[in-house]
Amino acid sequence: MKMMLFDVSVEPGENRVELWFKSGDRVFRETERFKPKLYIKTSGGGVSRVLERYDVDSCFVMKKRWPGRDEERFLEVTVYNPGRLNQVAEDVYREGGFRENRVYNADLSLPFRYLLRNGLYPTIDIESDEGQYDLDYEVEDLKTIEIDLDLDESHLNSSVPIEKIYVGENEVTGGEKEVLEGLKREVSRVDPDIIYTRPGVMEHIVGMADGTLDLGRLPGSREITSKTHNSYGRTIHKPGSLVMRGRIHINKNSFIYSESGLDGVLELSRLSSRPIHEVARTSPGTVISSMQMALAQKEGILIPWKKTVPEDFKTAGELIKADRGGLTLQPRVGFHQNVTEVDYSSLFPNIISRKNISPETINCGCCNSQRVPQLGYSVCNEKGFLPRVVEPLIRRREKLKKRIKNEGDIRDRRRVVALKWVLVTCFGYTGYKNAKYGKIECHESICAYGRDIMAKTIQIAEESGYKVIHGVVDSLWLAGDGDLIGFKEKVEKRVDIPLDIEASYRWMVFLPRRRSRTGALNRYYGVKENGELKVRGIELRRRDTPKIIKEFQKEALNALKDAENKSEFIEKQSEVTRILKRYKKQIKNGEVAREKLAYETKPSKKPCDYKTMNRNKAALIKHREHGYSKKPGQKIKYVIRNSNSKTRDKVGLVDQETPIDKTHYIDMLDRAYKSLQFQKGCRPSKQKEIQVA
Repeated sequence: MKMMLFDVSVEPGENRVELWFKSGDRVFRETERFKPKLYIKTSGGGVSRVLERYDVDSCFVMKKRWPGRDEERFLEVTVYNPGRLNQVAEDVYREGGFRENRVYNADLSLPFRYLLRNGLYPTIDIESDEGQYDLDYEVEDLKTIEIDLDLDESHLNSSVPIEKIYVGENEVTGGEKEVLEGLKREVSRVDPDIIYTRPGVMEHIVGMADGTLDLGRLPGSREITSKTHNSYGRTIHKPGSLVMRGRIHINKNSFIYSESGLDGVLELSRLSSRPIHEVARTSPGTVISSMQMALAQKEGILIPWKKTVPEDFKTAGELIKADRGGLTLQPRVGFHQNVTEVDYSSLFPNIISRKNISPETINCGCCNSQRVPQLGYSVCNEKGFLPRVVEPLIRRREKLKKRIKNEGDIRDRRRVVALKWVLVTCFGYTGYKNAKYGKIECHESICAYGRDIMAKTIQIAEESGYKVIHGVVDSLWLAGDGDLIGFKEKVEKRVDIPLDIEASYRWMVFLPRRRSRTGALNRYYGVKENGELKVRGIELRRRDTPKIIKEFQKEALNALKDAENKSEFIEKQSEVTRILKRYKKQIKNGEVAREKLAYETKPSKKPCDYKTMNRNKAALIKHREHGYSKKPGQKIKYVIRNSNSKTRDKVGLVDQETPIDKTHYIDMLDRAYKSLQFQKGCRPSKQKEIQVA
């Protein structure tokens, strides 16, 4: 009988771990007392005084501080009350600071910590001898249900009373108390393993229940409140979640789920040993970090808490050489026929694996046989820690991709996408300051190898008779008739990394920057040989573009895609002009639904933090006036009433019947039209803007 582990939760009081198993339609629960451990490296006194205040045991053990290091003597502290573990770690750290007291294995969740120590992972069949990395593992059918509200996302977390909740195909109606009780009854009746919601829905319902909502198989659900943080210049709002005993809550808009579905979430949960409910709300970067922690646990390497790995000293000249990214080329603006797009399959992960890039292998001090191009860093001959993490993932993804070509299984496709995102982020985490096993020299080395590989590829392409018209980090666009298979074989033989022929295009248009004639790195569109469009960087691809503008561009591109050459492409501009006039007329005559005119944005600040009355500030104020509370990073929707206004009345809410600024939307259509053009012959002159009759 199959007995699949699908959830790990913590009993109230946080002193026992619950394991939830699925076998057919039946669910089983087992509990175990769990005493987590942390490790301390101390060079001063005071640790014993701290530990005396807590219910702990301690002894000295031999562990590795860092990949590639020899074992050292550490104080192992067993904490009998798991809820106090973080406090113990903080007090030890404060007692001597990081110079005297280094703490390890301190910031792992209790379920994740339990799985790592016991060699378990979600979806494991404890009745079989399967391996964690088995390609063809079976998953028990998990019963799912979706909970939703009759509210737009921009109206969630507001004071609007809720009189109806959708639970699967059923509706629960009544007053607030009746609706909440009905929700609990319906969830209990269906008895799902997984509960899906849209962003903000669960948070809204928990708010209605004053934080007392309990939808688990046993009482004791725990709310994880929403968070807002900044990442690489973007403000990101992470919706709240509900951690239930014996059930899993998944926000359908979470990155991993939205990209790869439940199959992708289960795949990454299995490979990282991280609970499904944690993977469902985390990022691919956290998943790859979890995989590193899992390998560290197996190899007796400790997990740093507050990492202090300084950057190697560099002269100004060395820093200028090292502090560079991947190779990018200026695209050749214009219309190009017979274009082939090639890219490297997992370029940076393959560099990590094949060039042995890892924090302990770069400038190891014991080997000199291999040097990083341009930088001269030495690379150790002994297999590194990071290659041991990514190599199985690369092989796994390649096997699944080959199988997809023959069978086309949707589950395999989703697993491939999930693995792709984890491999994409593994490069960034080599240089991320908070990454557990990151080091900036690894990041620099990967970029240097990437530039070297791309330069060699360009040279081989030109020797093979191709014209390189664009290149970005791991992709090249080639124009011309050459021997693609021969070119691919030459490249792979020279650089030892697989090169994929991504697509062949009938034609492609590379667009200029808005304020100059130089090529934009990521603004282009083209038609593949099978008639499929590929579009990047224009309004159609932007999240904050109103639907009416996107619809115009999509229709215009569909009119252009039948062109066989540049002459036909230019001839079809008259058809695009007719489409533009029709859309302008619809706006002028008020024939466009407000929903299609709406902007969707995610403001980065609170209204009071904006210095000027821009659209975001005006929209936030409007939402607040109508009882819709919005936090930075949350989605808002609005229409433009008067783009020239200096007050909050420059915008209106979508569901409020206010006038719209027709001139603004007509100007936006003109801008979207010009975004498709690359030369004077394809665009109206400034003196002859297209007018609406």
